Amino acid sequence: MGDGASSSSTVAMSLMNSASNARIGMQREVYEAAENGSVIVLQQHNNWKQEKTARQNNVLHVHLGKPLKKNRRGVVTDHVCMSFIQYVVDETTDDSVLLHSNDSGDTPLHFAARFGHTGAVQEFLARAEVVNAGLLNKDNKCKDTALHDAARAGHASIVMMLVEAGGGNALHYMPNNLHETPLFLAAERGCFESFNSIVEHTADLTVLEHKGPCGQTALHLAVQYRNKDIVDRILKTETSSLLIRVKNDQGETPLHVCAAQNVTVQHTIMRALLDHDDEYNSAVYIKDNEGRTALHIATRNFNFDGARMLVHSYPDCIEMVDNKGRNVVHFAANSVCPNAITQLLREVPKCDRLINEKDNDGNTPLHLLVATSPALIITNFFFTLSLFVWRNTNLDVWVFNDKNLTAGNIMVSSNNSLTRMNLRSLSKLLPKGRRVPNTAEGGESANTIGNVENNEGNPEKIEKRMNHLQKVGEIRLIVAALIATVSFTAGFTLPGGFDQSPGKTMGLAVLVKKASFIAFLVSDTIAFTMSSLAIILYFALSGQNHVVQAEMMLNHIYILSSISLGALMIAFVTGVYAVVSQSPGLGLIIIFISLFYFLPYCFLLMGSFQLTWNLYTGNWGEW
Repeated sequence: MGDGASSSSTVAMSLMNSASNARIGMQREVYEAAENGSVIVLQQHNNWKQEKTARQNNVLHVHLGKPLKKNRRGVVTDHVCMSFIQYVVDETTDDSVLLHSNDSGDTPLHFAARFGHTGAVQEFLARAEVVNAGLLNKDNKCKDTALHDAARAGHASIVMMLVEAGGGNALHYMPNNLHETPLFLAAERGCFESFNSIVEHTADLTVLEHKGPCGQTALHLAVQYRNKDIVDRILKTETSSLLIRVKNDQGETPLHVCAAQNVTVQHTIMRALLDHDDEYNSAVYIKDNEGRTALHIATRNFNFDGARMLVHSYPDCIEMVDNKGRNVVHFAANSVCPNAITQLLREVPKCDRLINEKDNDGNTPLHLLVATSPALIITNFFFTLSLFVWRNTNLDVWVFNDKNLTAGNIMVSSNNSLTRMNLRSLSKLLPKGRRVPNTAEGGESANTIGNVENNEGNPEKIEKRMNHLQKVGEIRLIVAALIATVSFTAGFTLPGGFDQSPGKTMGLAVLVKKASFIAFLVSDTIAFTMSSLAIILYFALSGQNHVVQAEMMLNHIYILSSISLGALMIAFVTGVYAVVSQSPGLGLIIIFISLFYFLPYCFLLMGSFQLTWNLYTGNWGEW
């Protein structure tokens, strides 16, 4: 027992001693010599070949593992020391330093290619025995070769050296763990020189068909990043027509990607893609995962020049529909802008025949267009919509969808109070179908206005409407209160001040006889009066339970607030002008700057006038 215990303790002690003698990391002097490229200091340490950092980097890793430093002009100011590299390589005849991998699997060649040390790469490749040993194909833990790193960083000269040294070796172009090939990375980087070098030295051009992350090919990336040079280089290959039809994970071809961008260079690229496309099996007809063709994508992104180009090449592509049964005009309608349809029909007249087509839910483009109106309270929308309906005489406004609703029914079901005020102006253009009775309940199928006016229908819908009106009223109350506060304060802090001299005029306004001052007083009074009336109406609104009456009050608040906003701005301009009237130039500058307010204010005022007309001419209620 005693002998066994003593032998065990002896073994343990020897292991501890050996562990304590093992060094972790590189000596400071050796590390600094490698970092600075000092051969003299390195020669003072005989065991520098065995020195490794904590991450198993040798002296070449340390020297090459730093990016190139450039000045503002892009000129390299800090180069690696070639004499140091040559000394290290010459001293290790077995090439162990060159072939050594660190914890990440990177060799010194990886570092040189990654950080753009061209001279170091050239020195390494000059060693034929090292190249033959498979240094070019040696990958790290991410399966990146030196060519991956050079292509990713955009070092074209290094890429050229590596592909020339590797020849047509297929292993040289294998994908990494992220499915990225050097060719893919060169295309993503947008470096034509790197891309062209790889293509020129690749024996098997099927590498162009390789799908990287998200199923993208090199052509997808070149089109997406608008790199026409790379696109043209790919289209020169024999498999170009096949590459144009390759889909990514979303089912998009390069033509889809091109159609999504409405810029001039993409129109040139689209022309090139169409010229090299297979006319018997064109990518124009290919659908993505949602059933959309390139024409649908172009229309959705307002790329009407691209849409015209697609239709000119393949006129029947306008008949294609997506998974929802929607054609290209449906896509234009779904953009929430009547001008989109107008422009599409102007640029692509052939689409006029699709204007009354239905989707899977029975909706025509007009149904989709008016369905977006509740999100818009701009009066100009209704003017544009009316103009669109009036111009397109072949538009069938009596089409019913699968819920037995016309476009007019959908417009009526809007929950926006301002939209309700515009219904009368559209009544002749968008007639309301009568298939669904006024007492119907729920959603679009209900005649919302009829139900609200009689406090009938869905109680939850009425309560929701009242809550919405209360929130809108609170916002308008804040605006009215701010205007009232400012105008009240301005009334007691008159521009020019008061007469302080003793006499009958003491305490009177100094500028009382000026026309601009009189205009200030009148406009300030209007602003205060109108905003105060709006506040009073809000208090009346807070106790209102009838939806229609509440909407009437809310619209009166809107009108009064609009008037008070304009009056407040006039008061400001005239008040400032009254005190600077001795300087006409300064007064003109003030008036000119104020015009930037009154231009958009005119649109607000037009809406108020239309609202006032509807309220006091009996156009509220029945449509």
